[in-house]
Amino acid sequence: MKKGVESIHITKCTIADSFISLMNKYDYYKITVNMIVDHAGISRGTFYNYFENKEELLDWILVRDIEDFVLPCIKKGFNRQALLMLFTCLKSKKSFYQRAVNVRSDFYISPMLVKGCLYLSSDMSSTFYDKCQTDTPTIIYGAGLAAVINFWIKDGMKIPEGKMADDVYTATVLPLLKSDSDFNQTEDEG
Repeated sequence: MKKGVESIHITKCTIADSFISLMNKYDYYKITVNMIVDHAGISRGTFYNYFENKEELLDWILVRDIEDFVLPCIKKGFNRQALLMLFTCLKSKKSFYQRAVNVRSDFYISPMLVKGCLYLSSDMSSTFYDKCQTDTPTIIYGAGLAAVINFWIKDGMKIPEGKMADDVYTATVLPLLKSDSDFNQTEDEG
């Protein structure tokens, strides 16, 4: 990561970590940008250099977690492990994500999850068959994954992360793989 890009990422992470800390204490709708910047020790201007509002920040937090923990597995072709990392990351921030999925509750599925899962599925699609010339499979997979994760979080994350990852992988990813290397790994481990 270049120095300027790294500095931007650090600042955005500082803002995000401040917001997560506040979300663990307060209701989303009671948190103000002033509270976030005061907690982070930055100016309002710095906040608005990176985020339009706290809703955009909320969406970015899931994308950051996907980029930091899940995409490295996908880039190496480890789709099953990527899903395990996704569920593990969500569970490690259980209190935050349980509150976050209820933001904008006029939607059945959290818009934050839909955006994050669409972002993830667009990266995962490079390991799938190229049978379709449209983005439709990516959109369907992303929305489906968001629905599964939304239910899992709202149900209290009772099902272990490994079981969730295995079930999602077996039902949705495995049939679409370009190669059977992940499949052989699954058979060898099972």
